[in-house]
Amino acid sequence: MTKEFKKIQFDPMQCRKEVEELRDFLATETELQERKQVIPFFKDRLQLSAFLGSYHPGIVRYDLVAHELPLFGDFVVDLVVGDSKEQRLRFYRIRGRICGKHLRDEEESNARLVYEI
Repeated sequence: MTKEFKKIQFDPMQCRKEVEELRDFLATETELQERKQVIPFFKDRLQLSAFLGSYHPGIVRYDLVAHELPLFGDFVVDLVVGDSKEQRLRFYRIRGRICGKHLRDEEESNARLVYEI
């Protein structure tokens, strides 16, 4: 587990490569396990992980990334992306999938976004 954020410089060319790897990964795997496959995939692709921060209107520069960040002792957030200057964070929960369908919680919105600050 990560105990702190990694500070990165966003690289759009590397990010594009990692987005293409994600496309290929999702196209070739019919069953994905969250802990064994999906989270490690994102851990190995910091630019792709950081790019998810672009979906938060308050995050201008996505330069902070943490995977499996422990919060409040018992809870672990799969991915956190942040903006060091604006001091904003977005927390993500990563899910697996079976046969092209994402696994669902009772509330589907919780599958993508846990909490944002």
